[in-house]
Amino acid sequence: MQDIKRKRPSARGKLLAPLCAALLTAAASIGATGTASAAGDTGEWLVNSSSQLCADAPGASTRWGTHVDQWDCVSQSNELWIRQKVRTVKGKAYYLLKNTATRLCMNVDHASRDNGAAIIEWGCSSSSDNELWHPVLITDNSQEWVNLRSDKCLTVAGDAHDNGAWLIQYDCGRHGDQIWITSGG
Repeated sequence: MQDIKRKRPSARGKLLAPLCAALLTAAASIGATGTASAAGDTGEWLVNSSSQLCADAPGASTRWGTHVDQWDCVSQSNELWIRQKVRTVKGKAYYLLKNTATRLCMNVDHASRDNGAAIIEWGCSSSSDNELWHPVLITDNSQEWVNLRSDKCLTVAGDAHDNGAWLIQYDCGRHGDQIWITSGG
């Protein structure tokens, strides 16, 4: 497994941020959909529309219960997610969101239905409704991710724009902190 450690943003990292934004803009203009769906796929970035940071498995930790956060998009496998279709409920396709580095899935902590419940990594289970997410299309390559159990959206806590801010669930409202741009990894 690749050893990924947290570092303070370097000058190189600060220079890469505009490049990442430009790549995402280019992908959007050519209609990229980021539809990774099989376990062997390379995954896709989930970039928050408001913060322009990637959903991230901190340090590529394989410890169950690790909080999913957001971090600068720096092309590491701990910020790539595979969407694995599991089932259809009332005409809506639901997916596991599996991290390519840890092989763990986004999960609503304690299967909570409360606003503000943390999003953690947990062993993937197609029978756990708190691990299943439905994309609600906003544009060609952006969507809200709605949890099957809670019917709440994947959200950046407090609309934060900082590295390390946790992801939570919250009532859906098409706010920037709930809209995720997908781009192939």
